[in-house]
Amino acid sequence: MSEKVNEILDAASQVFSDYGYKKTSMQDIGDRLGMTKSNLYIYFKNKEDLYKKSVSYQLLKWEKEVEKSVQSQKYASDKFETVCRKSFEYIGNNEILKRLAEKDRGIFSTNHDDDRFIDVNSRAQQILKDIIAEGIKTGEFRTVDVDNISEYLFSNYMMFLIKLYSKKDKYVTDKLVDDAIDLLKHGLLKK
Repeated sequence: MSEKVNEILDAASQVFSDYGYKKTSMQDIGDRLGMTKSNLYIYFKNKEDLYKKSVSYQLLKWEKEVEKSVQSQKYASDKFETVCRKSFEYIGNNEILKRLAEKDRGIFSTNHDDDRFIDVNSRAQQILKDIIAEGIKTGEFRTVDVDNISEYLFSNYMMFLIKLYSKKDKYVTDKLVDDAIDLLKHGLLKK
């Protein structure tokens, strides 16, 4: 993407997170950038196109940050824990993405057919698949169906995000995330 497109996506993300999709106009975004709204149409088909690309842009930044953190780890088990922690931490610390999720309950979806950001979310899920496959290959993880397990884990992750940001569920806490990671890494059975 060009620097100008990134500048527009950053500004549009901010405006959409401030007012929500329905209350935001192309003029609001143009004003924030010091551009006319007609100039925005050079880069984007309409408000819906700009919105979807703005949210995708924010999700991609999240994905890249998580991926960067994962790459700094040596072992698959550490990568797995890092992807779990960083995925929640990044959104919790990113006010724009957090406010976008609070205003648009459809940003996170557990259903592929309803996922408007399936392209970005599929890449994020692939990070998880790669870690599980690596852990199986190195012998850190037992052999499982990588596709099924990554689907299950990613769906649960999305459910946590929906509860946390869309429904403001007070029970989704750092402690719950810690306990979930512990359960995933160690299971329920006593050894």
